[in-house]
Amino acid sequence: MKWVSVLLLCLVLATGLGGCVAIHEHLSGWTAEPEAEGEAVAQIVEEPFAEITEPLPPRRLEARDVLDFLAAFQDMDADLQAEEYLRLARRYEATPEDKERLQLAAVMLIPGRGFSNAHRGRELLQEHLKNSPGSEDLDALARLLIGLVAEREKVETLLARERQNSETLARQLNELRNIETIMRQREVNGRPGL
Repeated sequence: MKWVSVLLLCLVLATGLGGCVAIHEHLSGWTAEPEAEGEAVAQIVEEPFAEITEPLPPRRLEARDVLDFLAAFQDMDADLQAEEYLRLARRYEATPEDKERLQLAAVMLIPGRGFSNAHRGRELLQEHLKNSPGSEDLDALARLLIGLVAEREKVETLLARERQNSETLARQLNELRNIETIMRQREVNGRPGL
């Protein structure tokens, strides 16, 4: 029985050592390949790169650029917004390019600010549609903003009319109350109504 145990132990050790040798031979083949590849990489690196003779064209302005600017602008506090508006207005006056025009128009369309000017903002958007080379997404954004300005003006007109009607009705109600008061006083004094 001891012999069987010893024999099994020897078989396990021999198989284990034989496996290690096979693995070592297999791995040694792998280490030779990277050295050859390393030389090829070194040769590639030594070759000169092609020179760029012309500057890359500037990235085309897209509607998302204007919308990203507007989102960042909305996140600023009121003082920073006023400063950024002034910087933007000066840049547009110095070089009236499409980017500044659209950013300035978008900022002017924000209601309730000291720099808000929907009329001027719409003019800038119309200038873009008239003078700038057609970019579908920018043109679509300009038309959308112009449409929003028109809708806001309609709502403001309706509100102004309703306010005027409300004031007229309030005035007429006061006049009716005054007439009612006069009629009550005459009845109390014994005189018939008007």
